[in-house]
Amino acid sequence: VMEQSQTKKKNLLFIAGGVGINPLFSMIRQWHEDFSNGKIARDSKAVLLYSGRSTKELLFLQELEQMAGLTPMNFRIMTSVTRQKPSTFKEMRNNSETIPGMKHISIREGRISSTMISSARKWIHQTKSCENVHANDSFTALSEESDDEVHFFDLAFVCGPPGMPEDMLNILLPTSEESELSFVKSENDVYFEKWW
Repeated sequence: VMEQSQTKKKNLLFIAGGVGINPLFSMIRQWHEDFSNGKIARDSKAVLLYSGRSTKELLFLQELEQMAGLTPMNFRIMTSVTRQKPSTFKEMRNNSETIPGMKHISIREGRISSTMISSARKWIHQTKSCENVHANDSFTALSEESDDEVHFFDLAFVCGPPGMPEDMLNILLPTSEESELSFVKSENDVYFEKWW
């Protein structure tokens, strides 16, 4: 559960791998409820990057779709699959960047990467206002934008299988020689949930 001080942060990143979505989902639901009830700033934004072996293993999609549909300017979801058969993946997408039946949940092949996190950061710090936003616009259109100012996520929450949290920390907060590539200001801004 998120502490009250954490829900007041403006820009949140959630990274889930497999069943690691379980603890993060309750945190996202709390953030969404607090946002909807005006308990946190209207310009607060949250992004969920969620990876699984296949779309069949991705949990809570209906609930996440509903939350994103209610707050499309403030909450985005990008999923990725790592072991879906390429033919099934291609057929499933059918020239769309969203999961079939989902307007607000985009999907990609592969693991969560620095490129995905960078796209999420660009979306979270965009200043443009737009109507009829959907998942296709959420990240891909922003990858072409350039911004000289370095932006950070206020907090990042990571939960996944063994090794994933450490891998994500290395991406979120690289070594001091690559500090300009950081996505958070310090290690204190990254929270892990481990079940092993």
